[in-house]
Formats: sequence, C-alpha cells, structure tokens
Amino acid sequence: MAHSASPLLRWPGWLPLPNQDGYQVEPQDRRVATDMEIGGRFRVEFDTDETRARCVVSLDPIQAGWLETFERDLLRQGSKWFLMPLWIGGGLADQRVRFRDRPTAGSVRGRWTDYGFTLDIARREGLMPVWLAELLALISPYFLARLRNRLREILHHKASRATNTPDNIWTATTADWETAE
Repeated sequence: MAHSASPLLRWPGWLPLPNQDGYQVEPQDRRVATDMEIGGRFRVEFDTDETRARCVVSLDPIQAGWLETFERDLLRQGSKWFLMPLWIGGGLADQRVRFRDRPTAGSVRGRWTDYGFTLDIARREGLMPVWLAELLALISPYFLARLRNRLREILHHKASRATNTPDNIWTATTADWETAE
C-alpha cells in the first residue's frame, strides 16, 4: 500500500526564533572540487543550494523539553525535514530545514538554557527573483524605485487606475507582476 508523504512539521510560533548572537547562515561553495577529485577544475553548475544555519535559542524548561522531544522523536533524531522561519536574504521566511547535529545545551541563565544546533537548509527561500537580480546588475535599485514612483504619480493622476505595480518591487514575485492591474 502506498503511503502519502506526511506534511512537514513546523517550528511552533510559541517558540523563540534563533538569537542574533550566534546566528549565522553559511552558503556552501560547491564551485571548486578538491584537488583529490579532479585537480581543482571548476564543477558544472549544480541545482542545489546547500546552506547551513548555526542557531542558538534561549528556552525555558517547557520549551527545552519540547525541543529535545521534537528532535529525538518527531523528527527521528533530526533526520526528517521541517519548516522553520529563518532570516535569509534580508527577510524572515519559512525554510525547509533539518538538524545537522543534535541540539546541545550551552549556558544556563536562571531558568533559561541556550541550545545550539546547526540546520541544513534544503533551498534558501525568500531570495530576490533572478530576473530582478539581473536587472539590478545593470541599473541601481534606487533609480528604479524613483522611476516607479514617478510613473505611478503620472499614471494615477492622469490615467487613474490605468495600471498598478506591486507595492514592494523587491519582494514581488513574477505572479505579483502578472496580476498587477
């Protein structure tokens, strides 16, 4: 009998997100192989975006007990993927992650314990669309914003409701541009 894939578990909203101190996102550089593999030649482009995030969270006793059970039992010692909001690409977005190592208790401050762990991020979500990055390689984003504001001013005063652009062009998806009317 075929089993459907269970939905991804989610980092609960009642738990704190990683602290700024100790939080670090590291994209893994896969462009160059080691000398042992092929003599330092450039590798072909991979369709992977392996990234690690080092996290520290300060938890009270209930939260700490939940984290240890979550990692050990629900995620089968960290082998299953789950969703967690992480700060990547200048914004907070849900990322598909799994524990790279087991959470370890660090410093204790009163009732709060700092837990440190490293996450593997499947693919960094929330990054700028490629087409926008290509455009910004040619034209300043601040110049584009001024042009957009000027165009909106002209169109909204002279041709009311003739067109709309997404409110935030930096986070707009292709669908936002297509549905803007």
